[in-house]
Amino acid sequence: MRSALKQNLRTFPWMQQIVCLAPLGAVLACLALFVGTGNDIAREFYRLRELHPEFTQGVRMFSAWTQNVFYAIWFILLVYGLRVKKKDLARRAFCFFVVQAVCSFVLVRILKVAFGFPRPYATLAGASIVPFSFEASQHSFPSGHTTTVAISACCTASLGADLLLSLFMGLVLAGLGFSRIYLGMHHILDVSAGLVLGAFGSFCFHYLCNRGST
Repeated sequence: MRSALKQNLRTFPWMQQIVCLAPLGAVLACLALFVGTGNDIAREFYRLRELHPEFTQGVRMFSAWTQNVFYAIWFILLVYGLRVKKKDLARRAFCFFVVQAVCSFVLVRILKVAFGFPRPYATLAGASIVPFSFEASQHSFPSGHTTTVAISACCTASLGADLLLSLFMGLVLAGLGFSRIYLGMHHILDVSAGLVLGAFGSFCFHYLCNRGST
């Protein structure tokens, strides 16, 4: 296991992953510096949602469907890899779904329930932290959408050597992270945690792929 981990550290596409994750990090930093954090940013985006309903609807659709598009892409890769007997591609797609299941569903759900952080709309209504809560309004931390798309974007970026693909994936991820804050579903801290979990999931994906090829 130790040798496989060392191999993953050596072969991990660090530059691609940095380029993929950096845009959302920049967006979060700008929001914190120029708009605010906590209730400040929640109130501002609530105001903007009321002023721009059509734009808000577009953001809501982008937020809801982005992760499904990634799932469809990787499912197609899995089926294609199996049909044409490209074992490496099929294994990578299988590892992708394993990592998504563990990180985006199991780990994220455990953290959401354990921390019980209120979502921005609930915070504005006076809600406070309720650990071990099963109420959806208390499941703000971490952002599940951000975790899912961060893993998806990083894994997809690793399919090519061109940094332009990594940058494009990073812009998609940045848009998704912004959408979750804009829609009042998550705080900056929640999206930041999703970004970290996504980076962790990407590292696990490469570890599994390398382990399976040795």
